[in-house]
Amino acid sequence: LLVQQGENDKCSARTGGALLSWRERAVLEQVARGRTNAQAAQALGISPHTVKHRLDTLYRALAVHDRTSAVVMALRHRWMTLDGIHSLPL
Repeated sequence: LLVQQGENDKCSARTGGALLSWRERAVLEQVARGRTNAQAAQALGISPHTVKHRLDTLYRALAVHDRTSAVVMALRHRWMTLDGIHSLPL
């Protein structure tokens, strides 16, 4: 899974005037891999509470209500791709 980076380490596309931080993109990538909050936290070296907080912020920024919608939006806007996702362990 590849996350596209733009100017100032933010997603290059705007949605609702909001940009995703590099940490929000990293959490979104973990979600796209099917990982739970606890698994994403372990992979990123942060707490599950921080993952939940980042997801809540991300949902507001993207004007979505769940993980699936956030990933679908990111894929549609080409903020990330699914390249290589099958070769990486879950």
